[in-house]
Amino acid sequence: MRKAVFLVLAIMLVGFVFPAQMWAAGTSSFKVNDYIMDNGLESAKVEYQHKSIFPKFNYRYGYGEVEGIVAHETANDKSTINGEISYMLRNYRRAFVHAFVDDRHVIEIHSPSYGAWGAGSVANQRFVHVELVRVKKSEEAKFAKSINNYATYIASILYRYNLPLIDAEMTGSGTLWSHNAVRKFLGGTTHEDPHQYFSSRGYSWGQFVQLVKAKYQQLPAKTANTSRLGQIRSSSVKILQNYMDSQSAVAAGVGHTGKTYFIKKVAFAQGQIYYQLSEQPSSTNGMVGWVKAEDVISYPNRVVDQKEKILYFTGKGSAYSNAWGAKKDVIYGSLSTYKDRQFKINRTETVGSDLWYYGSLDGKKFWVKSTNVAAKVERATSRLAKVRNSGVTIFKTIGNPAGAIRAGSTYTGSVYYIKRQAVLGSSTYYLLSNQPSSVKGIIGWVKSSDLISYSYTSVDHKAKTMFFNGKGSAYSKPWGGNKDVVYKKLSAYKKRKFIVRQTVKVGNTKWYQGVIKGKTVWLKG
Repeated sequence: MRKAVFLVLAIMLVGFVFPAQMWAAGTSSFKVNDYIMDNGLESAKVEYQHKSIFPKFNYRYGYGEVEGIVAHETANDKSTINGEISYMLRNYRRAFVHAFVDDRHVIEIHSPSYGAWGAGSVANQRFVHVELVRVKKSEEAKFAKSINNYATYIASILYRYNLPLIDAEMTGSGTLWSHNAVRKFLGGTTHEDPHQYFSSRGYSWGQFVQLVKAKYQQLPAKTANTSRLGQIRSSSVKILQNYMDSQSAVAAGVGHTGKTYFIKKVAFAQGQIYYQLSEQPSSTNGMVGWVKAEDVISYPNRVVDQKEKILYFTGKGSAYSNAWGAKKDVIYGSLSTYKDRQFKINRTETVGSDLWYYGSLDGKKFWVKSTNVAAKVERATSRLAKVRNSGVTIFKTIGNPAGAIRAGSTYTGSVYYIKRQAVLGSSTYYLLSNQPSSVKGIIGWVKSSDLISYSYTSVDHKAKTMFFNGKGSAYSKPWGGNKDVVYKKLSAYKKRKFIVRQTVKVGNTKWYQGVIKGKTVWLKG
């Protein structure tokens, strides 16, 4: 659809005529904007010479998600448009832009739907980059023609990608940027163009913005489909039932602020971009009205997949009725009480560059930002553990209270083997077993903070002869608990032989396995 609109636009951009009151006086005797108006200058048609050599990478919000345009100039008094393009083809690994403009040509060398390396890492992920080729200072008419082509092309890019025209020069917020504004507000570059070049020709950035606005306002009305989410900036914002009728406007008030809306339709009319706000993901149902694009904070919204998956709450953030929810969309203001609980997901979307998940918990469905949930990462381990107290919860399934039990007296006072662990964000769980196995003798999963545990490693299986000192106890497991005692006192065996069959370490302590009166036991080293 964009391609069709752009082809029509390319034809319509020829021969704009502008009302005289649109132009501010220049600082020299040659007034560029007046010259363009008085002579009815036609704009050069765009020549598409896309170069396959350039890398294709998406903007930060995805393919075609242009956020604005940066106006550059080549800073070379002796260059030509073809010379500049040839130079860039040889040096594109350092930098490249989307288009070049001079007094006779507009040549697009890279699709604006992909990013380019024009003004530092921040700007490159957001903006289209256009270079203006210099003309000689004495060639005032050529300068005016180049500026006319430059402004027309820039206006067409804003129009093509449904962007409002907002000058970013003073605030660092907008859609029309000079390279100098990028330097001041976004960084990643030291360039200050095109101001010095404009000034040397008796022209200014302010006059150029006026020219772009005039070009932009003359573009034909249109509507297009889109997919965004938006929040109204303030209660004083006007909501129109018909974007072509200012008389239909009413203030948003408190009733329409603090909420996230769906935007499925965008309109351009009289030099203004409007978004259609809806309470439903539809361009026909749940309509609220039309709002100027600059009066809405909005981001592209895309479906990633509708696959079922299970993640776990980190205990941070909130839950909302809409992705990227506002305060009126809150379902759970805090998810702290749900830390480590399962979140069953059946839909994943992006809002801008953020990932959002839709799923259910305790019969309620809601959206959660991806940073507030975590995947379960399981791996093998080897530890021994004791449950700290009778109040500890043992889970049949991590994050699911169904089937969970209290340790009580049944599962305290004994040592358990751990052969499996699971990490959920900042939480670690261990799988307790009565046997040195991750599948046999399973008790359940317990949070690591509810256990006293140590690493468990084998030292050797060499036979050794040792002698009892008459102290301590003998256990059925290394580092045994009260319930693992086989012989409570070993005083009767003082100085008798103990034939060791196996040696292990629990933490940094050695334990020895052997036999006493036909019973296999473990003694502390």
